[in-house]
Amino acid sequence: MADYNRHVTISSPKELVFDSTKKILINAGYEMQRESPPNLLVVEKKKTREYAVDDARCYYSIIVTLNGIDQETGAYFDFKRYGIGQWKETTKKAFDDMIQAIISDAERRFMQRRSSSKEDEVIIHREKIIERQIVKVRCRYCGALNEDGLSMCQSCGARL
Repeated sequence: MADYNRHVTISSPKELVFDSTKKILINAGYEMQRESPPNLLVVEKKKTREYAVDDARCYYSIIVTLNGIDQETGAYFDFKRYGIGQWKETTKKAFDDMIQAIISDAERRFMQRRSSSKEDEVIIHREKIIERQIVKVRCRYCGALNEDGLSMCQSCGARL
């Protein structure tokens, strides 16, 4: 067994990083072995042409551990290769590219969520109803309604 480890910090909440990681690894052909949202994800992939090795019994396992507070997530990727032989540089590059795709996807989704929540705030602000009471006083001479606080009737000029 050979290991290849990477630790990265992603500017996105842990839940979004977990979802992005799961989506990208499954799209890359990995099968889910175990998950404990939003902290742990274990996937496995049998030998493919992409990671060509002479040993037909070779397979890859990825353990992803996430920890973080608010909008910063620390992601630890532990790539394990089971079988005979060593890591190839092309395989390491493929894993690094996968990590970059996860980072990009999580940060893009986080920015979309932030921008959509700002739009919601604006809409809520526009829908705010302002209620105002207007008190009217009836003139005892002509019966016209006048705003409270006036000293003379606007219709007949009599004292209110």
